[in-house]
Amino acid sequence: MQRFLTIVLALIFALYGSQMAMATYPEEHSQPESATELPLVPHIALLLPLESPSFGAAANIVKDGFVAALMRGQPLPLIIRLYSTSDDPLDILATYHQALTAGAVFIVGPLTRDGVSAMASSGLLKVPTLALNTLDNTATLPHKFYLFGLQMETEASQIAKLAQNSGRNHAIIISDDGLLSKRLQNAFIQQWQGEYGKTAESFRYSDDPARLQLFRNLTAGSNHLVFLALDSAKSRVLRTYLDPDVPVYATSQVFTGADNFLLNNDLNGIQFLDMPWLIQPDHPAVMAYRHNDKNQKYRYGTSLCLGY
Repeated sequence: MQRFLTIVLALIFALYGSQMAMATYPEEHSQPESATELPLVPHIALLLPLESPSFGAAANIVKDGFVAALMRGQPLPLIIRLYSTSDDPLDILATYHQALTAGAVFIVGPLTRDGVSAMASSGLLKVPTLALNTLDNTATLPHKFYLFGLQMETEASQIAKLAQNSGRNHAIIISDDGLLSKRLQNAFIQQWQGEYGKTAESFRYSDDPARLQLFRNLTAGSNHLVFLALDSAKSRVLRTYLDPDVPVYATSQVFTGADNFLLNNDLNGIQFLDMPWLIQPDHPAVMAYRHNDKNQKYRYGTSLCLGY
């Protein structure tokens, strides 16, 4: 996450440019300060849903990453103020207006997709704004509005490109009734069939023995590949029923960390995408950034990317 926010800070410099260089950087404000009762001053506003029961944990990780990236990078020429919001789009819009009134010259956020959507159609955009999520329709983005996020659908599309190298022409896609699972399924199919002209068929996951036997029969001795639009628990159940010689692909949902060898052993052979931050914590480029162990159970290293 700190590496992710290092990129965000680099984008701030790239988007705002020389106008920021005109300001003086006060050393005492090297970390985001609270936006409560602060004087009018040019600043970078960080809008995060810290008060949201659903997104508060993710928002805190973004905040920690922002601080860590800031402390390791070159000093910013403006102070950073932290604006805490709920996940209510109206509250986000009101807080955005508050930041403008208080002198914000660059705004980072919102984090949630609903917040980004509300901001894009609000007509409030007065300063460069870097949203930490994406929109379904990016064809007509407002002036000064920039999106920086990696949707889970992007992972599924990238996996389809990777699967192209398998030499297989038919994909068996297994998903459940969850909204995210359906989004992953659709993204994989669109890339697999649309760009590569290959065939695919979809099946609904079930842990019923008869259904699991069907998956065994579908893959046994076939020239197919399998894409699992499933989480790690369901993928573990299903993996043992799939022909070990059939290539199996998934997204980063399938990997919950390297600290449980026995559980991960059930997933052997599944190919998926993830960040080196999570897969190679001992890599020198990763160890240069501080980890917040209390937040390791939250996978927002990828799910901010997530676009939930």
